[in-house]
Amino acid sequence: MFSLFHYAEWKASVRSAFILQNENTEDAIGVLESRALRSAFSIYFIFLLGLIPFLVSMLRPKPLWISIVSILLLLTPMIWYGSQISHVAWKFVDWEQIYPEWFSEPSPAQSVSRGDGPQTNTQQNAAGQPATRPVSE
Repeated sequence: MFSLFHYAEWKASVRSAFILQNENTEDAIGVLESRALRSAFSIYFIFLLGLIPFLVSMLRPKPLWISIVSILLLLTPMIWYGSQISHVAWKFVDWEQIYPEWFSEPSPAQSVSRGDGPQTNTQQNAAGQPATRPVSE
């Protein structure tokens, strides 16, 4: 989750280039930009890490289903927050809108100045004459 924050923030900054936009995306961006929710997520994460030893000792004598339900209930806020961040981070963007220079074809004058001029398939031998292939019958 923590590794997706910066990527999701960058994606939110280019939200005008999202291929599919809807109100769920805008809600997820609002969750991402909320500093209060980010702080609450960080504190809750630390709280759960500290709670693990107590949970193990308390839930060990209980039936397995109670342990699983208890863990899922404790993880529900983190799963919700993570799904919102992931929703923003995994949006498809129109790269041509963000980086148009990647998709523009260079003009012939630009390719000659870069040394990418017209390419030929003619090979030359050591004497500087065009190479010929023998014709097989």
